Amino acid sequence: MVEFELSNRGKSTARILSIEYHLGNEPAFSKRTYRRHSLNLQILAGASIECPRFKMRRRPSYPCHFTGFVKYTTIYNAQFETYFAYVLEGPLDVNLLDDLESRELKPTYPYRMPTDT
Repeated sequence: MVEFELSNRGKSTARILSIEYHLGNEPAFSKRTYRRHSLNLQILAGASIECPRFKMRRRPSYPCHFTGFVKYTTIYNAQFETYFAYVLEGPLDVNLLDDLESRELKPTYPYRMPTDT
């Protein structure tokens, strides 16, 4: 399961359309192999929200590189993407509730990643 906290640092309301992601063994970015999780969320300018948790569609081997982008539109229907890149270093201990609830991913810097990541 994965959960995102999304912040709108722009000057207009944003509508989140999808989170598209890739789980891979190599630290690389490529839009061709992404899986999509569709959303329909609105974030006011200057606000933050938590998107609902969703299940990743591939069981990773470790370490695993988790890269992707959030696709969103503005009130003027202009479409944008913002990028992310993290590394999953190992499995969670399902017996430790604290590990499940508060584990944050470490950022990573894969090659071929867009410059505004």
